[in-house]
Amino acid sequence: MAQSTAFVIGGVDTQGRSHHAAVIDEAGRILGSAEFVVSTAGYRRLLHWMRGHGAPSKVGVEGTGTYGAGLCRFPAGRGCARGGGRSPRPAPAAPARQDRRPRRRSGCALGARRDRDGVVESIRALRTARSGAVKARSAALNALHGMVVTAPAELRSAIVMAEGEVKELDAALSQLVRRAAPRTIALRAIGVDHAGQFLITAGERPERLRSEAAFAHLCGAAPIPASSGRTRRHRLHRSGDRAANRALHLAVVVRLRCCPRARRYVERRTAEGLSKPEIRRCLKRYLVREVFQTLTADLRELHGLDGI
Repeated sequence: MAQSTAFVIGGVDTQGRSHHAAVIDEAGRILGSAEFVVSTAGYRRLLHWMRGHGAPSKVGVEGTGTYGAGLCRFPAGRGCARGGGRSPRPAPAAPARQDRRPRRRSGCALGARRDRDGVVESIRALRTARSGAVKARSAALNALHGMVVTAPAELRSAIVMAEGEVKELDAALSQLVRRAAPRTIALRAIGVDHAGQFLITAGERPERLRSEAAFAHLCGAAPIPASSGRTRRHRLHRSGDRAANRALHLAVVVRLRCCPRARRYVERRTAEGLSKPEIRRCLKRYLVREVFQTLTADLRELHGLDGI
């Protein structure tokens, strides 16, 4: 085993059946690398192996929401601080490919890893199950179309079961979302489905939302310059969570129908020469600001961080 040093920096390349870990010192010299099986015993051996080289100041894990989710949960419950401690001389990290573009007004969506437990993860699981139930119901209805009278009893029973499952999941989702995000769900045109999606996009930890601009970038609603010649305009960033962007779009459509303030805004910006798609993009950005403020407050209250 390599000679122990005061502080080390670890990195883990996560895969389906095994994780490959490496350790470097403060100067960036490789102290060792090893492969570990994906299991509780493997996680324990990996952590013990890293600590054998020194005290890990930071550990980078690839794919914290997929293959690395189990590894991230393992040390989190065993006294390891999330995100690690502070290194005396941390090595600079190279920016990811998608983060090398100029940010300007878009902000940065990078942050700490998402937690895979708690209320938000429960909402994520229920929404996934509901999506499957809705697809099963739609498939059964499509098969039933055109043969309602002569349809077999098994097919009609399948539709009834899928319908009941969707209703049960809707009730459970409504209860969880209303408890986790009461301020967000009180916003105009933001329902249980939209608020649940914003919770999933933001994650369990309120500190991940470092700024309003970062959350806008995360939702794919951050404006970036798209000017040409004398034409000065912005467009929305194409990256980000498309499901969150869809929730923003649907909420804006509802506001345009029933909110007098939104209609007055459309009239004013139309007189200034903006097109309807450009006006909707501007309204998305304004809505992100409202959602960020209420969602941050909801998450802080959920975790008892108010006043801290």
